[in-house]
Amino acid sequence: MTLVVLIIVLALIFDYINGFHDAANSIATIVSTKVLTPFQAVLWAAMFNFAAFFLFKDHAVANTISKTVVNNFISLQVILQVCWRRFFWNLLTWWYGIPSSSSHTLIGGFAGAAIMHAFAEKGFMPLSEIVASDKIMKTVYFIVLAPVMGMIISAFITLVTIKKNYWGRLSIMIVSSLALFAMFHYFMNEKLETNLSKFYRVDYYKKASNKNPNDKHLAYNYNLAKEHFESSLPYLADYKSKGGEYVVAQVLANVDVSDVKVNKQREVAERFLHYEQLKKEAYFNSESQEALDAADAKLEEASVYFEMLDSLGEKETAIKVASILGLGEAKREKFISKYKIDVGKSLQKDLSKADNRMLTNIMMVVFLTFALVYYWVEKVQNPTAARMQNMFKKLQLISSAAFSLGHGGSDAQKVMGIIGGGYDR
Repeated sequence: MTLVVLIIVLALIFDYINGFHDAANSIATIVSTKVLTPFQAVLWAAMFNFAAFFLFKDHAVANTISKTVVNNFISLQVILQVCWRRFFWNLLTWWYGIPSSSSHTLIGGFAGAAIMHAFAEKGFMPLSEIVASDKIMKTVYFIVLAPVMGMIISAFITLVTIKKNYWGRLSIMIVSSLALFAMFHYFMNEKLETNLSKFYRVDYYKKASNKNPNDKHLAYNYNLAKEHFESSLPYLADYKSKGGEYVVAQVLANVDVSDVKVNKQREVAERFLHYEQLKKEAYFNSESQEALDAADAKLEEASVYFEMLDSLGEKETAIKVASILGLGEAKREKFISKYKIDVGKSLQKDLSKADNRMLTNIMMVVFLTFALVYYWVEKVQNPTAARMQNMFKKLQLISSAAFSLGHGGSDAQKVMGIIGGGYDR
C-alpha cells in the first residue's frame, strides 16, 4: 500500500513538473504578443486542458502507455523506477531549458525498467515477450514524423495567411477543411471497426492462439470472435445516420453474443480472485502455481453458471458464482453488487468512444470563425496594420485554446496510463 501511495504522489508531482515544459507550448505565443498576461494565459490553458477530459472519451494515449509492457513484467517496483526517472529527467531538462519529449522518455523508461526486471527474474529472453513492439515502434516513428508533419502544416497555414487575394485564400481554406473533414470521417470508420473488434476480443484471441498454436480452445474462441465481428460489421454503416442505440439493437438481434456475456462474467470473477496477480506470481515462482490452479478450478466450476445468466438472472447467478469462489461476507456483497452484465451498454460505450463528430464540428466552427474574421477585416472594414494585428491577437486565443484541448486529450493522459498500469499489482 505504501508503494501505491508513493507512486501516485510521484506521478502527480511529475504532472506538475511537466507543466514547466508543456505549459510554454500553449502560452508562449499569447504571452510574448501580450494578448494575455502569464497568469491569465496559464488559467486559459488550464481551463481547456481540463475540458479535454470530457471531450476526448477514448483515453487511447493512457491505454497505449499502460500496455507498452507485457503484464507479467509490470510491477509496482518497475512503475516506481519509471516515476523517479521521469521526475529527475523533467527537472533536469527544465533547468537547462531543453524542450524534450517527456512522452517518449516515459515510454522508453517504462520499457527499460521492465526489460531489466525481466532479465533479473528470468534471464535472457526475447524482447517481444517483455514489451509490446508495435506500440514501441509507433512511438519511435512519430519522433521523426511529428516535426515533419508540423513543418508541413505550419508552412501551409502560413501560405494561406500571407496570400493577399481573399477569395483565393478562402478557396484554399474550404478545400483543406473538406479534406480534413473527409480524413476524420475515415478515421471514425476505422475506429468504429477497431472498437468493435476489441469488444469481441479478436486481437486478444489472435495473439493468444499464435503464442499457443496447439491450444484448440483458443483457436475456437478466435474463430468465434472473428465470426461475430464480421457478422456485426455491416451494421456500423448506420451509426452516423441512425445512432449507436440502433446499431446495438441490430447487433443484439442478429448476432449471438452469449460468449461475450460469459467473458464479461469471467472478467468480474477474475478481478475478485486477483487472477492476473496469481498468474504473474506463478510465472516467476513455481510454488505459486498451486494457488493459480485452485483459481482456475473455481472459474471452471463457475463457468456452468456463466452460461445460465439469461435463465437465472444476474442476482441469482452472482450468488451462485460468489459461493463457488469462496468469497468472504464483505467481498460477497460487493461481488453481487458489481455483477452487472449489460452487453448492449458495453458495446454502445465502446462505439461512442470512436465518435469524433464533436471534434469535427469544433474544427468546422474554428474554420468558419477564421473565414468570417478575415472577411470582416479585409472586406467590410478597410484593412490596416493595426486592425490586422488586433485580429491576429484575438485569433491567437482560439489557437491557444485548441492547442490546450489537444494537449489535454493527449499528454495529460500519460500519468493516467502509469497509475492505471499499477492497478491491482
